[in-house]
Amino acid sequence: MTEQLSESSQFDAYAGSYNDAVNQSLAFLGVKVDYFTRVKAAYLLDLLKGHFGAAHRPDLLDVGCGVGNYHGLIGGHVGSLAAVDISAACIEQAIA
Repeated sequence: MTEQLSESSQFDAYAGSYNDAVNQSLAFLGVKVDYFTRVKAAYLLDLLKGHFGAAHRPDLLDVGCGVGNYHGLIGGHVGSLAAVDISAACIEQAIA
């Protein structure tokens, strides 16, 4: 249990700075987190369309959702969307 608390605390630390951390990682490409988020959402929607067909709106569970950056981009294209993460702080950010 102590190990789990330690891990969740590490992820909690990113709840308020996730976008900045991703921006730093992507700086060499000249793109920011919003670009990465849009590409990730488009890719997921393309995969779902290819697997289920355009008319089907599957229910999704996002495991390790972090702050849920792309949920707003896919929410209108899927059935229900549920999310879980080890970080309560990230979940709070994703809900907001």
